[in-house]
Amino acid sequence: MGKLIGMLGRSGGPWTALRMTELVELRHAAFRTLMREVDQTVVVCNWAAELLVRNGVPAHKITLSRHGLPRTWSNSAGPVHPPSTTGRLRIAFLGRFDATKGPDLLVRALRGLPDAPLEVHLYGVDQSAAARAYRVQVERLAGGDRRAKFYPPVPNERVIPLLHEYDLVAVPSRWLETGPLVVLEAFAAGVPVLGSDLGGIAELVEHGVNGLLVPASRSAAAAADGRGRS
Repeated sequence: MGKLIGMLGRSGGPWTALRMTELVELRHAAFRTLMREVDQTVVVCNWAAELLVRNGVPAHKITLSRHGLPRTWSNSAGPVHPPSTTGRLRIAFLGRFDATKGPDLLVRALRGLPDAPLEVHLYGVDQSAAARAYRVQVERLAGGDRRAKFYPPVPNERVIPLLHEYDLVAVPSRWLETGPLVVLEAFAAGVPVLGSDLGGIAELVEHGVNGLLVPASRSAAAAADGRGRS
């Protein structure tokens, strides 16, 4: 059926759906051909390497080379904001305003702890209409809670100096990150990470040592209330 539809030149909408089995098989075949031709495949995290092995790529053809930070980033000096004098636990989020990154989880957790001495500062990138709409949703979700503050994104070279002023860096992603760089930036600043027990985050954060891990479906901010992974 799929091949016949393709021969007839039909595409898009229901035609693509009817051809899906054939298209997936073609993609798999192309991938296997590519992997036979290459000498080495470089991956930036363990889960990507495991995925390749499960799909038939020999382990000896896979090289792990994790993300790193430019040396100059750690040489920047001076805080972006003055130190807090409120006595509250200060949590920073830096990343795209996208549901996969989970900033709404932080705000939901904050609202669920109305008496907790916390501040969540969100430095978000919203470069598309969808991202801007999502940011508005998250701001509405905050409901005027003054402990949730929204800021524009920070230039790369200013991230580490900024993080020096926080107690925790939250990385509550809902998907399999291959890094992310913000975890390395937090470590460079000497700040523990509060992150999802998922993908690259779980590979970098050692629970109870350099941060806390919580289930990906749950807000990382909840761990600040002592309910992280046991």
